[in-house]
Amino acid sequence: MGHLLPPLLLVSLAAVLCSGQNPNEWWKTTIVYQIYPRSFQDSDGDGVGDIQGIISRLDHLVDIGVETIWLSPIYESPMKDFGYDISNFTDIDPLFGDLDDFAELVQEVHDRDMKLVMDFIPNHSSNEHDWFQRSVRREDPYTDYYVWLDPVGYDEEDNPIPPNNWVNSDWQLNSTSATSN
Repeated sequence: MGHLLPPLLLVSLAAVLCSGQNPNEWWKTTIVYQIYPRSFQDSDGDGVGDIQGIISRLDHLVDIGVETIWLSPIYESPMKDFGYDISNFTDIDPLFGDLDDFAELVQEVHDRDMKLVMDFIPNHSSNEHDWFQRSVRREDPYTDYYVWLDPVGYDEEDNPIPPNNWVNSDWQLNSTSATSN
């Protein structure tokens, strides 16, 4: 499988480790500014913020004292959950740019002696993610990457009853992964 962390996060971690600072201490005193890319700065006029838009505002962030940027997800996503439903942790969603744009962002951030922290949420992937698809098909070692629970029964219309009492749960029966019916 390769890296346990996606390459995008590894780039940022490597920068922290090579900065000469104690990697366990910098976060205690840094000023962090979280950027939600979709609404931060649109550079191409499509109405959606993007990586180039972030780059265009880096000097302003430095001027107001920001030392670390916390970037909400920019990974590939079907955008059903505003980018938190990641389908590919190793690429940038075209909505925000591409890997070249990201590499430029990393360089520009580091040129200003800033740090970049990526919002990494491996347990919140899309149902389009490869790991999810393999888990549905019960392929090892992906079988336990997600929690699979059968319905507790069926109602009078033969609709599956979710295995918990979470009223707003997004639980759905996946007939491929279900063990019984």
